[in-house]
Amino acid sequence: LGLEIARRLIGRGYEVALTDVDEGNVAAAAEELGERAWSLPLDVADAQACRVAADRIVERSGSLDVWVNNAGILITGPSYEQVIEIHMRMLEVNAIGTYNGTLAAIEKMRGAGGGHVINMVSLTGLATAPGIVGYAASKHAAMAFSIGTLADLRRAGIRNIHISTVCPDG
Repeated sequence: LGLEIARRLIGRGYEVALTDVDEGNVAAAAEELGERAWSLPLDVADAQACRVAADRIVERSGSLDVWVNNAGILITGPSYEQVIEIHMRMLEVNAIGTYNGTLAAIEKMRGAGGGHVINMVSLTGLATAPGIVGYAASKHAAMAFSIGTLADLRRAGIRNIHISTVCPDG
């Protein structure tokens, strides 16, 4: 999904920084997409790393117009059979990673006069199903954060930064 999002953004004229925790994987993906793409290793669960990534994007590209939070992990199984560390890891990547990326992007967009954050949430951010309860809970959190943060921006009179959620189904 991330590769196709990047491909479409490039097709619309954007320079795209692809990120992933797997440095080799993300470098190969950027190479596949050509000269308008470049790779940047990133662990979205690390707030400081997200801020540094946003800084590097602005330094290299001159602006940060669109930020897509697409990182996510899904570990299936009955919730009561999963150790808490599995639930915590899904929350860390799927929810906290979305918070970290959104906040890093907003910081740059406020200074630049606007932009658009797109959070890939999942249909499970709206309704859960058996066997993916921990995943759904993390996506519910990402949805609530996205909607609430947009409301906070609007309440503060900030109308030039947009937050969208996308809820694909497998």
